Amino acid sequence: MVMNHGEDYRLFPEDDGTVRFRVTATRGTHLKGELRGSPDHFDRLQTAFNDDEWWVGTAEVVYKHDEWRLHVIITHETHGVASKHGADTIVGVDVNEDLLYSLR
Repeated sequence: MVMNHGEDYRLFPEDDGTVRFRVTATRGTHLKGELRGSPDHFDRLQTAFNDDEWWVGTAEVVYKHDEWRLHVIITHETHGVASKHGADTIVGVDVNEDLLYSLR
């Protein structure tokens, strides 16, 4: 199930650093809880809440490793990339693994 932030799901940052969520599963049915994750993930999420160049995007509810998870996409527009003919760096992003690889 893929959802839009502010429509099908909503995140609520708290003063103590926790982030609550609400997911609309079906019309009139809401799932509520508190996000769990690494400090790095929460830092990125706080940045997305507070910096206009970052934003919280779609999310997907997935069943993985015997538990339900809410995968939230956080987006940042970056500078342009050189053309493939003039680039001297190869960058690969491993989606869903939260890793960025850079080779020179």
